[in-house]
Amino acid sequence: MRTPAAKLSILLLMVISALAIACKREELMPEGALYSCAEFTLWPDSLVVDGREIIVAPAPAESSDSLRLSSDFRLINNLFNRPAGKGADSAVILLPPDPLICPDSALTVATTLLDSLKSARIEGKQYPVVQTRSRSLAAIIDVVNTTGRADLDSRLVAATVEMLDNDFALSRDYATGLFQGIDPDNLLSGSLPQWFSAADCAAAISFRTNIDHLALLRHLSNSPFTPTDRLERLQSVADSIANAIDTNFWLPTQATYSRLLYSTPYPIQLLGVDVSAVASVVTDHLVHPEIASAAVKSTPLLPNRIEQLYPLTAKQPLLSDAVAAQWAAAASAQGNIEAFTAAIAMLTASAATNPSDDPLPLKSAILRGLFGLDTSISSTLQFHPCVPEPWGGTWRLNNLTYRNAVIDIELQGHGTIISTFAIDGEATDSHTLPADIEGHHTLSITLVGAPESNTPPNLSAATSIVAPPEVIWSEKNYVATIHSANGSSALLYLNGAIDEVIDKDNYTLNPTATAMTVSFVAIDNGISGFSSKPRIFSADSISIGVTDIARPWSRSLTDKQLARTHVETTRYRNSSLTFEVDLLADGDYYLSFTYLNGEGIVNPYRRYSLRLLTVNDSEPRLLVFPQLSPENWRHDIDWQTLQGQTLPTAVKLKRGRNTLRLRYYSPDIDGFNHDTNTLIPTTLTLYPR
Repeated sequence: MRTPAAKLSILLLMVISALAIACKREELMPEGALYSCAEFTLWPDSLVVDGREIIVAPAPAESSDSLRLSSDFRLINNLFNRPAGKGADSAVILLPPDPLICPDSALTVATTLLDSLKSARIEGKQYPVVQTRSRSLAAIIDVVNTTGRADLDSRLVAATVEMLDNDFALSRDYATGLFQGIDPDNLLSGSLPQWFSAADCAAAISFRTNIDHLALLRHLSNSPFTPTDRLERLQSVADSIANAIDTNFWLPTQATYSRLLYSTPYPIQLLGVDVSAVASVVTDHLVHPEIASAAVKSTPLLPNRIEQLYPLTAKQPLLSDAVAAQWAAAASAQGNIEAFTAAIAMLTASAATNPSDDPLPLKSAILRGLFGLDTSISSTLQFHPCVPEPWGGTWRLNNLTYRNAVIDIELQGHGTIISTFAIDGEATDSHTLPADIEGHHTLSITLVGAPESNTPPNLSAATSIVAPPEVIWSEKNYVATIHSANGSSALLYLNGAIDEVIDKDNYTLNPTATAMTVSFVAIDNGISGFSSKPRIFSADSISIGVTDIARPWSRSLTDKQLARTHVETTRYRNSSLTFEVDLLADGDYYLSFTYLNGEGIVNPYRRYSLRLLTVNDSEPRLLVFPQLSPENWRHDIDWQTLQGQTLPTAVKLKRGRNTLRLRYYSPDIDGFNHDTNTLIPTTLTLYPR
């Protein structure tokens, strides 16, 4: 059964319309205030929170060459000029400090990241569960563009090319052309459903990971250190990834990007927004300006803060101020004054109420938002100032370091339209500074208002992502019992597409000759969350036992009878298994392995094994075989006989003989124990698609 297009459009609108409705702020702005919401009111000289006035003392003068801000707004001056604290030198695991504010610290962190990329791990979680390298490398681009350090760019390009060579082969999804793997923020937010195994984490596709890959590909297209024989290929892949991102992640009804896809075997959009990733798309100019403008206007934000993920998850990353700074830059880049005002006001309130912290996010928002400094292009420093009318006046920034230049900037007026832009008193229409500028210079910018528009930020009520429904299939596998939290409805996905809304607690699947994947997504007040674990059904299949193609042997199985009837693959023995399939015609299939998954006792630290699959000498694909830890064993079944099944993988087979090889694989990363990468596969199964 397939829902007609018109019905499907209505259904999609019903599901996600709640995310696209901005909350209306009913309170009026007090006269003379810079910003006001239910939580606080921001004045030029103070902040009022719950009736309590906060006044920040002037910052002591530092050296004459320190970065300083002066304006008619004393509170912001005092916060900006606060001496650098511990935050300036803290090595954030994935993101260097803003190089416009802390060039030396940013360079140190970027170099440290390049030195440690080989381990590809975060907080003890290892490949292939998380994707860390793309995020780390993408963060270094801004350091390269701002400092102009050729040695750092050379190392960045070399590391990026090496990463892409690996990812093209092992973590690029066959169906979508996107890169697979959960990025650290999705994993550490604690929001993934309980049914996600290591294989599911490796098969999921995050928006963050793919825009980071795209940023790296765009940088390679412009770097002088990119090998010339690779340039055309990398540019082609960049265009392909950009198209795949908009095809798979863009939600036209919500006018923003979804946060995650679950991609095996069909991609399923998991509705929810990675606000930080959307901001990166905008500030790095990775999408069409009209899409960027719509995303800034529509992406849901909380009225009193800007969190990284929306809806809220079980454990949000503690990055609210950093994300608000990113959002301020994104709003400025699109000339969305109201969205910028909300972001910079939140940052000012946060800095004023946390006097012990160095307000790096606020400083970044002022530089990249209010002054509109844009370092996304290596050849120039661009400007797109954004000054709300109540914040208008004269803003002076002294001793800004950009590459080999020191710049003093004077910004006058309000709005986003530049009427004059002068370097050392000489007017220019370019609104940019060349990257090769040297010495001390003065820059004068005058603003004369903004185009009329109605683009308020989407300030939404706090809500939580919906838990996946519990689905129990009958023994015959065609009748499902569905239990959704709070009695909410569920969306039925057939082969990755929304088919209908399920308002009852059961569903009967009509079997078909070809494979059918089924999953359910809970909906509560228009908010949907993660799906239930997809199930694949097929009336026909081809199976090959592993003992039919390899001699039985096992060192891990203590039961001698089992050991004589199973094939164990290790680094040294049965490292490659070859299966041959004869077909009467070309065809599309899903491939899956069953295997013993009670081997957590053998593989106690990683809980998964890795192998490469090649089909008729195609590029290898990574298969992940999760192992159950003892606490997850079924105690009524011997751990040596517990069976698991890999995620279905789409393959194309030809008429005649097809050769499929399963080969031992261990990544070249620190901490990977090759001797415990043990696997006992039992059956290869092919389902016709």
